[in-house]
Amino acid sequence: TCIAENIHGKLEKVVMLTEGAKPGTPHINPLKIYPDGLDLYIEEPQAEMFLRIEGFQVEIKEINKSWDQVIFLKNFKLDKKNVYNLDGLHHNTFYHVRAKSRNKAGLSD
Repeated sequence: TCIAENIHGKLEKVVMLTEGAKPGTPHINPLKIYPDGLDLYIEEPQAEMFLRIEGFQVEIKEINKSWDQVIFLKNFKLDKKNVYNLDGLHHNTFYHVRAKSRNKAGLSD
């Protein structure tokens, strides 16, 4: 219960808190590949009941490296077109890309 009081009176409100959950994992699809980057389509997962998706974290690693050796990590705000540009990559190099959804509770798996 939250109670506020001043010279104009007193107000009591019952506040119900619910625990938020981290979001689901997004689906990704490369749209256009350039010599030094790519445009990535990220499909927003269904939002957790009370917490909307705020954006995505994209990680890129070279194909022969582990995810502990990420060479590129970028946070994006939610875009209406769902297209995110990743530039600064090396020509003739193979990469693995993954994306995580972000909400107020944290990042997806």
